[in-house]
Amino acid sequence: MHRFENLNLSRTSLALLLLISLFAAQCKKNPVSPEDEFFEIEYWFINQGDSDIMAVEILAITHYPKSDSTILIEVNFQKPGPFDTLKTTAPRKGYDGVITNLGAQVIKRWDDGKEPCWRSFSFPQLDTVFTSMDRIRKFNWPADTVIAKEFYQDRAGFCKPE
Repeated sequence: MHRFENLNLSRTSLALLLLISLFAAQCKKNPVSPEDEFFEIEYWFINQGDSDIMAVEILAITHYPKSDSTILIEVNFQKPGPFDTLKTTAPRKGYDGVITNLGAQVIKRWDDGKEPCWRSFSFPQLDTVFTSMDRIRKFNWPADTVIAKEFYQDRAGFCKPE
């Protein structure tokens, strides 16, 4: 059994490594066609009224199978309002066949009344963009925590599971 205790990898590096592996297993390389339609790929965190949130970090992956490239997006928003919609856009335009994944990290004082801490959530499935009509990925807070997978990061500032 290997021990990875001495590795000093950031959460971004770990997330990127994991998701690139997932994308590589599901994607085929195709040449870009000149008739492809290109459009912005957006990621939204929609706060549906939670006034206790202190900060949100949107974590998004955009995979471009035709060029076999992947981009990790990590954007932090401080003190969002209870009905704010936080948005970020992939740095490259997308096209039919781009694969996405969306997650969010939220810091707040949770129901247990302890100190505020971060909790991480991610949708378990990868989504393929088929047209410009479905180019926006949304995380509705807190409703989507029912379908999103919560994962624990053993780092300072993150909530420890009960």
